Amino acid sequence: PCPCRSPALRVHVPGYSKAVVGQSNPLVSASNMLSVTLVPDCDMGTGSLVTVFGLTGTLSADSTQVVSSSIFLSSASWNSDNGTLTLTASATARKANSYVVNFVLRNGAVNQSSPSVSVRVTV
Repeated sequence: PCPCRSPALRVHVPGYSKAVVGQSNPLVSASNMLSVTLVPDCDMGTGSLVTVFGLTGTLSADSTQVVSSSIFLSSASWNSDNGTLTLTASATARKANSYVVNFVLRNGAVNQSSPSVSVRVTV
């Protein structure tokens, strides 16, 4: 047999080379448009799930959130108990391209520091 020129069974866990979350309004009990910018580190196909964790301390009840994005479906699942928003890709997200998703949550009624937010992808 001939020797292989590429590593066999190489495994890559999909993720993001950049994931940034911003907000429009820091005031208590106010509507706050959150903006998440994502740059995938590999191509992620249609139907891939992206979950944003750590969006805790809001007054927004469990719901289907309307989102604005070029790459995700226009609705996402919001779970207020654990502060997660789950998005579904409506098209292939290409490696190294930047994608932005916007959605609105209601800020909590008391002061809080910015929670630790993270993003996980399932392809």
